[in-house]
Amino acid sequence: MSIELKRSDLKFEYIWTRDNGDSLSTDERDRSKIDLDEGYEVLHFLNSLYKDLNINIKIEALYIEDLLYQKPGKLQIRKDIKDWIKTQI
Repeated sequence: MSIELKRSDLKFEYIWTRDNGDSLSTDERDRSKIDLDEGYEVLHFLNSLYKDLNINIKIEALYIEDLLYQKPGKLQIRKDIKDWIKTQI
């Protein structure tokens, strides 16, 4: 069983409301990208990744949060970020 982090577990500070770049309706582009400023997007991305990778140790999970901020800037799409993280762990 994988770990599921809560908002209070995250190491970095995030915005927890929609910012000006988000519309109320989420189109394909919004669903495929991750905004690293927005906590709800980061938390959802991380928890789904933990489930896929069967991460069940909190320190490993938080290491992956660190990796999000070390990713190459050209990576914006969730799938590409996920694939890159897999090469780093």
